[in-house]
Amino acid sequence: MVKGLVNTDVNLEILPKGSGKSKFLTLTRSKIEIKTVAYTIYGDAAYIRITGFTNKTGEEFSEALDKINRAGTNKLLLDLRDNGGGTIRGCIDTARKILSNETIVKLEFGYNGYLDIRYTASQNPREYEIAVLVNEGTASAAEILSAAIQDNGKGMLVGENTFGKSLVQSSYLILTDEAYDKYSRITGETNMYVITKTLTRMNIKPDDDEWLGALKLTIGEYMTPNGESINNTGINPDVFVEYDGPIAFDEIQEGEIFVYDKYNIGMASEQIINAKVILGELGFFFGEMTGYYDEEVFDSVMKFQKEEGLYPYGVLDFTTQNALNNRLRLIRADSDLQFFLAYRELTKEEQ
Repeated sequence: MVKGLVNTDVNLEILPKGSGKSKFLTLTRSKIEIKTVAYTIYGDAAYIRITGFTNKTGEEFSEALDKINRAGTNKLLLDLRDNGGGTIRGCIDTARKILSNETIVKLEFGYNGYLDIRYTASQNPREYEIAVLVNEGTASAAEILSAAIQDNGKGMLVGENTFGKSLVQSSYLILTDEAYDKYSRITGETNMYVITKTLTRMNIKPDDDEWLGALKLTIGEYMTPNGESINNTGINPDVFVEYDGPIAFDEIQEGEIFVYDKYNIGMASEQIINAKVILGELGFFFGEMTGYYDEEVFDSVMKFQKEEGLYPYGVLDFTTQNALNNRLRLIRADSDLQFFLAYRELTKEEQ
């Protein structure tokens, strides 16, 4: 009921949890890009969660690193658990932000129709200490990134053996006999693959009942920088830790801020109480737990923004609220055994 055409409006009645008062919003529908990268500062390190790889993941990762660099840490806790992969472009763009003058992955094809490819990273001015969280749900592009970090000695893998998928596959659509004859005449081609590609260029879309199906072929394989195949075997972590519980960062916590408005001095809201509670647990706020936004809250928010690598101007904007929610999700992360041990390994020289 909420979905609809782009640039049309939808009216929503929102009841923020615990407020007892509805808020009416008119939203304009648009195409939503799902973010795959989220981060927060945790102790002496930066925690980065990547849930999948799209063509925008590298850009999102770069933006997170910029904020992390401003926060002043070079220790990265990279969570790739239950990351099933995605686009190779997103994976390569991400790897190039943390590797330097090193091979990321080798793409080897099984026949002469394709040239083998080696993806590499250029000179990177910043060095990071990295611990990567992996499990049996870490697959495909997520394994490429994990192997690149491990093989190049850029960090350790903590968790369980990964899934083991390194095949390169391509799908070829198949027309029915009648449709083949029809579109062969239109395009002047006889090769099924060439016909379908030509139809795309001509902006001609066959009807659903003109497709017989599709053939998925394995055409190559990704090899690790050390030249190893991980297909059906996966990657062995440097520190093996079994864990069948929930991923701490993915668990919504009670008391999260419902992000729908910005707050500044003089404003009042139930959500300001949630912000105060989180800031209090993090050691930034020690005042009264009211819904009023005063100068003490302003100063606390500014200190939090500075530590998080955000622009420190004291306004509780959407980015800051999401950052507070991210921190809240990791406040009790010691129940996530893999996370806890990875953080301990990453920072043990300082403990």
